[in-house]
Amino acid sequence: MSDLSIRDPEGPDRHVSGVVGYFPSPDALRLGMELVGNTRDAVAYTSIPDVPPLDFLHPGSSPVRWFGLAGGLTGIATAFTMTIWMSWDYPLIVGGKPITAIPPFMVVAFELMILFGCIGSVLGFLFFSRLPDLTPSPAYRPPLGVDEFAIFIPIETDRERASAERALRDAGAADIAAVYDEERGRLQVLRR
Repeated sequence: MSDLSIRDPEGPDRHVSGVVGYFPSPDALRLGMELVGNTRDAVAYTSIPDVPPLDFLHPGSSPVRWFGLAGGLTGIATAFTMTIWMSWDYPLIVGGKPITAIPPFMVVAFELMILFGCIGSVLGFLFFSRLPDLTPSPAYRPPLGVDEFAIFIPIETDRERASAERALRDAGAADIAAVYDEERGRLQVLRR
């Protein structure tokens, strides 16, 4: 590990929104999350989708499944409403059979259940992932997309800042930096 440095380049006049600790490996990140993540609203930055860190930060089942269920039920309701309405709007009486016959409508209901369920699941995933996020986080720096890992801890007071820096130092962060609230335009290139 390199020598630990707490960078505060902008001075005390700017509002600090959090503290970020950069880790050199996924194992160091997991150790850091065990020491930091369970008591704070921490955010992990990884270059690869590593399951243990994600499970540690967001334990439990995903609420996306409820979006899929709602989409599927909406698809069934839409299919039956649409087919029954069209049958009564354009009646075609064949051999004395009823105008509204449920068995042929089941095919349309199944197809719309699958379609709307998939659309609901994708929308739920995008909603809970906060995507698309066109404005990068101030804690992000380009090496995080290649071979570096980080934990961001949001703070509100100087006491929380000292506590977060101490926790990241104890967790073995190679570098610790204060993160400032910055106004950035969409898709602005980061230069660090």
